[in-house]
Amino acid sequence: MKNILEKLRIEKNKIQEKINNLEQEEIEKTQYPRLKKMVGWCMQSKYNNLKSREFSKILEWVENKEWGIYFITENVCINSEGSVSIAIRYERPYVNKEWWGAEIPLYGIERISDTKYEKEKIKLLREMQTRNILRKYAINND
Repeated sequence: MKNILEKLRIEKNKIQEKINNLEQEEIEKTQYPRLKKMVGWCMQSKYNNLKSREFSKILEWVENKEWGIYFITENVCINSEGSVSIAIRYERPYVNKEWWGAEIPLYGIERISDTKYEKEKIKLLREMQTRNILRKYAINND
């Protein structure tokens, strides 16, 4: 019985190694090129609402030999209090097989048009200048 279990474990390890190699090949040959094509895409949070909104644009694709790939993104957002922020961040897209068919492999994100992104960005930049929403929040929440 012990010998049979050991043989099965060895077979299992060999099969798992083959699976890992095939998945890595899929990532490198199919997923990486697909992700590279996403540079320039605009996105928004699926959880946007009337008071809190977040938008981003993929500016660049970079590869780290140890950790894989990252998107460098421009992000503009406003929270429910009216605080606006603009940041350049990095996001690590999911490359595991469960995300292979996802339009954008980032949790809670959906694609939007460039036009919508630019319009929302202008609105938020305008709010940074006027501070109307933030001022209203401060006055009404004393």
